[in-house]
Order: sequence, then C-alpha cells, then structure tokens
Amino acid sequence: MAVNDNGKYTKLTENVVNKLEEIFALDGTVEEACLFADISKQTYYNWINSDPQMKARFDALRNTPVLEARRTVVKGLKENYSNAMDYLSRKKKLEFSTRTEHTGADGGSILGSLFDAAKAKEISTEEASATIQSLRSLTDADEKGD
Repeated sequence: MAVNDNGKYTKLTENVVNKLEEIFALDGTVEEACLFADISKQTYYNWINSDPQMKARFDALRNTPVLEARRTVVKGLKENYSNAMDYLSRKKKLEFSTRTEHTGADGGSILGSLFDAAKAKEISTEEASATIQSLRSLTDADEKGD
C-alpha cells in the first residue's frame, strides 16, 4: 500500500487509477470498476468527492464507447446508402424522417374528410363511421400510452 503526502496509507495509486479508468472507458459501472481495482465503493466515492477533477475524468471516460459507436456509424455511411439515410432520419428529422399525416385534405380534420367522402358517395356512411371508430380507438390508445 502506498503512503500519501500526509504519511497515511492509501490505496490511491497510479495502478488503481489506471484500473478504474480502464473500466470507465468501457462504460462500466462504479461497482465493476471498484471490483476490478480492488477497492470499496466507499473508497471510490471518498476519492471523487475530494477530487472533482478525478470525477470529471472518470465521467468523461464513460463516453468513450459512444464516441467509438459514432465513429463506426460515420465510417459506415460511405459503405451503405441505407445506413446513411437511417442516420439522417435520426439527426435531421424535419428533412429526412418518414412522416405520417394525421390530418385530412389541406390540413383539415380527418373526420371532416371522411364525412365529405361519404356525402359524395365515395364511401358508405357505415364505412365512414367504422373508420372514425377505428381512428378514435387509436387516438385513445395513444393518449393512454399503449
């Protein structure tokens, strides 16, 4: 065990910090990092509470897998049109995502459009009513979070 500047024994060594960093770079949990570094969670929390820079470093390392995943995604864009469109649909939703219209003609009510179609004898009143019931049940399910 190492001795700190105050002459007390400490587990805070370069080797232990390196082990913690290794696990945090894999987005491991505090519990996993402490197990790997052979320290208690309380020791870990004592260290990061007294050293905000250490905490910031560990937090930053946990983003490493996300950055690697981004790098992989961006590299894959050149290889596959579908991957590129999928990426764009997530990052630039207004421009590239698939949209579903929830309005009738000219932005009006769907219900009004159904009744207009029924009046013009394009669909029967029964068909319009059945469609309206289906739409209402879908709307109710969406509002309940189903």
